[in-house]
Amino acid sequence: GLLFLPWRVIMVYLPIRLLELGGRAFHQGTAMSVMSISIMPVLMLYPRLRKRCSCRCLLALGSLSMAARLGIMAAAEAPWVLVLAQLLEALSYGLVQPAIMELLGRADPALRPRVVSIWTGIQMALCTVVANGLVTLLSGRFGLNEIFAWMIIPTVLGCLLLLRAACTKEVYSDAG
Repeated sequence: GLLFLPWRVIMVYLPIRLLELGGRAFHQGTAMSVMSISIMPVLMLYPRLRKRCSCRCLLALGSLSMAARLGIMAAAEAPWVLVLAQLLEALSYGLVQPAIMELLGRADPALRPRVVSIWTGIQMALCTVVANGLVTLLSGRFGLNEIFAWMIIPTVLGCLLLLRAACTKEVYSDAG
């Protein structure tokens, strides 16, 4: 779930950050479109990428892309920089989400529905609540740009935990 906290922060607070930098509804719509459109080619290429790279490699690349995205968003001084940073959604979400789904698919068949349900609840509901609470707590001391920078920490921690899980004998296999 740590890896998905920053996604929830971005989804909720990117529009506010855009407004802080003088952006308009045009920038918000463009940023959301860039996020949605950019992941499509990567999701379509994932099976080919997976044949060449391990799940671990794709998780690492996706997580590093998310950390880079957050860093760019933290340093942005113009709305168009925030919009362009959303291109990294292609690699961050486009590689991490299918890799996680693959790992979940390797769970014991009797437990798989429960594992997927729990994961979905954590990723969608719990991460949204925790992310909003965290930003509320941090916003008294930090601006959104600094909060985006702080979100690099759960991204890296979540990546390390996922990589550890991907290395276990039952779950991890190299390419293929």
